Amino acid sequence: MKLPPEIEDHYVKEVLYNRSLEDLPGEEWKLIEDFEDYMISNYGRVKSLERWSVSMFGRERLLPEMVMKPGVTKHFNKYLGQYFYNIHCSISKGGKKTSKPLTRLVYYHFIEKFDMHDQHIYIETKDHNRLHIHSSNLKKVSASERSLKTFRMDRAKNRHILYLQPVSQYTTEGDHVADFESFYAAEKAFGIDVEAIYHAIIQQTLIAGAYRWFLQSEPPQKQDFIMTDTSGKWFNEKLWERLGKPSINKRNPPACLNLSTDDIPDEQWIPVPGFEGRFSISDKGRIKRWGSWNTFGKKIFQKERILPQIVEFKTDTIYSMNVVLDDLHDSKKKTHMEIARLLYYCFIKKFDLNDKKSVVINNNKPQWKIDLSKLILHSNKEVPEENKIKSVRIVLNTKKIFNNNLWKKLDKPKIDKKIPPAIMNLSLKDLPNERWEPLPGYEGKYTVSSKGRVKRLSGWKFGIHFFAEEQILNINITKVKDTRYLCFRLHEQVRRSSLQLTRILYYCFVEEFDLNDKKLIVINQNEPLWDINTSKLKLVSLNSVFKPIRN
Repeated sequence: MKLPPEIEDHYVKEVLYNRSLEDLPGEEWKLIEDFEDYMISNYGRVKSLERWSVSMFGRERLLPEMVMKPGVTKHFNKYLGQYFYNIHCSISKGGKKTSKPLTRLVYYHFIEKFDMHDQHIYIETKDHNRLHIHSSNLKKVSASERSLKTFRMDRAKNRHILYLQPVSQYTTEGDHVADFESFYAAEKAFGIDVEAIYHAIIQQTLIAGAYRWFLQSEPPQKQDFIMTDTSGKWFNEKLWERLGKPSINKRNPPACLNLSTDDIPDEQWIPVPGFEGRFSISDKGRIKRWGSWNTFGKKIFQKERILPQIVEFKTDTIYSMNVVLDDLHDSKKKTHMEIARLLYYCFIKKFDLNDKKSVVINNNKPQWKIDLSKLILHSNKEVPEENKIKSVRIVLNTKKIFNNNLWKKLDKPKIDKKIPPAIMNLSLKDLPNERWEPLPGYEGKYTVSSKGRVKRLSGWKFGIHFFAEEQILNINITKVKDTRYLCFRLHEQVRRSSLQLTRILYYCFVEEFDLNDKKLIVINQNEPLWDINTSKLKLVSLNSVFKPIRN
């Protein structure tokens, strides 16, 4: 790892980044406990020992002895407005890598053994230089000692001093209720913990004891009480379409499509593990985000809502219902969770959610109609053959709504791109008076419209490709000698050669003929040729044509 440029530390450069196998003066080495392939020195250097290693492809190779370069992690202290650095090393066992703070490793092996997993024990440097990690410079402190030292060095806010400040109490609508000379006075009057009041003031939570709280030195403004309701939608239209538009009652939709915040009959809710106080899951498979402040960008309160579920196709018959949980403090941090996996953990039996070898099989038919009794936990080795995921490539909609390439090839005619001609329109919405017919030879897979558009249907598989979403195909233009033709291509795994659009349109909407008869040609008399009107398509015999015919 490259040393951060802002670090100018002699010990890091001359000792920790010294990768020579020669011992430093007075350097001692000990095997790292539980990691017999590594050694740690009293200077904080880590050595990877010579050993044979087997790659994921089964090949053996000899790993040489080497001194490892440590990693540097950077932490920002908001109170001081500056960065601090810690040194760690990455070591592995059984193919699993783990990161270890070097201060704890050095102290444990050269000064005194302690519970390495006890997060209430801290190892600090005596000279306050976090990068000088020689064993002679380390000491063990408790959490309380560390906090006291932090406050004395003015490296963090002293909560006791904060709690002595006067606070004001408001309703959630913004009406003033009472003033208190300190957090402690409010706690005594209402029995609300001072820490809960503090979290409400810094807007980590909305309320404490059903009230809003503000420092009297920072009275609230009108915008502090502005709220937004994002729970207006009650039906997950997009998911319904991706599931193939199953026959349901939209007024009383199944749970996975129901976005109403009203409880479904007999619905039970419990917190989502790891997201307690932020998200809950019901035994019906719905995920609810509770009302909270949005702490990035403009701070507004988001009312509770049911999160829309998304479907992830794993094969043409196996798919999973998933949900995306956002982070309260980081808009870019998203967590994808599988509904069936959460349901089994929360309502049937707890297991290690991080264990990728544990698989929850959803035997519901259809899989989006959840019945908890049909969820089964298996290890990877126990998964029934019919539930094993085979190699499959999911083909989705490109999300494009305009055929820009065709527009360019047609010399950029003057059109309204917001309402483009049918031939350039890639939107899945039907156009006025548009009629669809199956594409000859590809029934159930593709359809063609009277407006000259071709649609790939969803829910079918060809080879390893599963077509999960509908798609309007791009129409192209090709030139043979002086004649231009409108054509289109199906997926390359379905058909390699292109199809002539006007030929297909004549067959489907004017009159059927032998599509394999190359002596029969369709003349496109539309002007311009891309402004499709099927009444201006003409079928002629090649024998009756004595000169090149424009298509």
